Amino acid sequence: MDYPFTLPDHPDLNLALRACRILADPKILKDGVPLSRTNGIYAVTLADGSTLDLKIKNTLIPKIKHAGQVIDVVPKPSGFWIVEVYAPIVMIPVGVIMARSWGHVLFLLLLVIAAFIGACSGLALRTAVVILNSRMQPLTRYALALIIPPLTIVACTIVVNLALKLM
Repeated sequence: MDYPFTLPDHPDLNLALRACRILADPKILKDGVPLSRTNGIYAVTLADGSTLDLKIKNTLIPKIKHAGQVIDVVPKPSGFWIVEVYAPIVMIPVGVIMARSWGHVLFLLLLVIAAFIGACSGLALRTAVVILNSRMQPLTRYALALIIPPLTIVACTIVVNLALKLM
């Protein structure tokens, strides 16, 4: 999803911020073409040959940093968005607690399972961020964001049960 923005001192530039996707970080676009990044800095070439340095600040809710100013490009999220995005992270310590409660013999195996649950949580987190940053209808966005974490739990449970039955 692309969010167009302008710089206060260069309103003639056609710039946009491409918000993060499931497996990609946010990018800055000039005339629809992604700019190359060097050490986290995007160099925008002007018509006279000089360059401007832009930086993306905060990858979950990206903002543009230019000449000491922070430009809000993506609209601010609602409180529900924050809860929905960070809720899957709770699954990581829950998996570790489950592993410790089942005894020390299975601790290593269950720690691997907890790591798998954590990876699933991370994927659910990234997917929820992408969906909630999209331009879908609000009802569709929230419905999909509500469905993802339970589906993640179900998928993790099925995979873990299959792995334990095979042992």
